[in-house]
Amino acid sequence: MLILFEDIISFVLVVFAWFRLGDNMNIDRTTKRFFVGAGVLIAVMLILDQIWQVIFTVCTITAPVDRILNTITCIIYFLLTAVISVAPLQQMRKISCVRGIVNVIMLLFLAVIPIVNIWKPLIFYHSGGYMYYTKSFTWYLIIEYVIYVVMIRQYYSQNYLFDRSDRFMLLFAQGIVGLGAIAQIVYGDLAASWNCVSICYLFMYLALEQMYAKTDPVTKLHNREVYVKALRKNAGKKKTLTAVMFDLNHLKLVNDRYGHDAGDAYLLAFGQTSRKALSGFGEIFRIGGDEFCLLSWKAGPEELLPVLRELQCREKCDPRYGDHPMDFAWCRRSASGRGRV
Repeated sequence: MLILFEDIISFVLVVFAWFRLGDNMNIDRTTKRFFVGAGVLIAVMLILDQIWQVIFTVCTITAPVDRILNTITCIIYFLLTAVISVAPLQQMRKISCVRGIVNVIMLLFLAVIPIVNIWKPLIFYHSGGYMYYTKSFTWYLIIEYVIYVVMIRQYYSQNYLFDRSDRFMLLFAQGIVGLGAIAQIVYGDLAASWNCVSICYLFMYLALEQMYAKTDPVTKLHNREVYVKALRKNAGKKKTLTAVMFDLNHLKLVNDRYGHDAGDAYLLAFGQTSRKALSGFGEIFRIGGDEFCLLSWKAGPEELLPVLRELQCREKCDPRYGDHPMDFAWCRRSASGRGRV
């Protein structure tokens, strides 16, 4: 078969993700750039796979042709490592030095093996136009998959707020790649594996889109939509809900005197400082303007009171977000079962 329609379908999925990404105004430019970069690498992989198929179909299989086919396959595996590397490169400044070094070592391990495999068959080789695996191939794929799962989880946990639906979407994407790896190991089906990579790319974009839709762009907290959803989801459950409303003081004054960029920085500093202080008790949402709300099913009013007083006694927000006062008013309400907050 001269044309692999699996590659064409996979390419269409990548292009579809690009169009969705281009139309999404919520996602920042840096994330778009890295995500498009990963898509370009996948597209090149698919083009090389198609070239491999054309050579295999048209040419008489000789030793030099086997070397060409082997080289193309090695480049595809190298590009797959490059796809995995995109997310860790974006978050390199946000992780510890030790974790960054470990990530680089793991990625170099994955990248060097297919390069060396061009000359020395470490994981596979070609003979008579067909690809044969060495004993190390299965272990290489398993290690590659584990590194992929770890790094993707690192990236999303470092940059975005997770909830159950986000975890499900990412687990589904990781499971798709796992199926592709199984198809390679058991059946030697590389086309199915590249299909799975493209489907994973689309699902990861959809996960990204979903996370941005639920995140307030200024404070990086979950927005009002998620707040309302959390209330509805837990309505009627036999749990005690404690809600704490926060009202940030002097935001209008900051906006009028220093501009809205300064006001946004003030909101970000307060939101992230509060989130860090209250993370063990519940989740804080920005519900509009200078208003925030903490919803807690883990702690009652008595447990929250000392933490809230300590937070209000602080003079400044976390200095990582600039020099901003920790100035707010708050009130709390509790309800049990079907009671109203």
